[in-house]
Amino acid sequence: MKKTLFAFITAITLLFLVTACQLPEAVEPDEPSSVECTMQEEYTVQVPYNETEFYYVKEGVGRPFCEEEQYTDFTIDVVPLGKRCDIKVNNHGNVTGDWTLKAKFITTSAGGGPESEPKTKEIQAGETATFEFHYDQSDVPSSCRNINVKTPSVEICKYSFYQDVRKSRTVTKFREETKTRTVPCD
Repeated sequence: MKKTLFAFITAITLLFLVTACQLPEAVEPDEPSSVECTMQEEYTVQVPYNETEFYYVKEGVGRPFCEEEQYTDFTIDVVPLGKRCDIKVNNHGNVTGDWTLKAKFITTSAGGGPESEPKTKEIQAGETATFEFHYDQSDVPSSCRNINVKTPSVEICKYSFYQDVRKSRTVTKFREETKTRTVPCD
């Protein structure tokens, strides 16, 4: 029984010594901690994605009916200079074409007078061109005016019937997504 009691006390002492060695040492309050504090933070981001949208347009059915219409997106400025007449054409639109003009020189009180020979110039879209006409007789005209012999025309096509046609396009949209990141504690 003494051997059993001695073995029991020895086992308890060994157990006490082993557990005492595994206890963490106390950290002095003046020493900095080697473990940093972190926490999880949630935030939202805009994530792009593509989506197909559908829409309808009216399209002509059958054969088109096309007509030539006079181009009208231009201005004309007439500058009478005695025996000279300047006609400025300012092409505001997006059509390049030929303008053929004449000048009518006003020599009578009723507004009559001779016409010049026609002149033709090609005027680009957005440009201004000056037509210069000269009166070669002995008297001096009181004024002048323009005569449009030929101006550009545009073809306008129309259909008798139209139908709605479904079309699609890809658009980029955004959705909010919540993500998590690790940040240091405050």
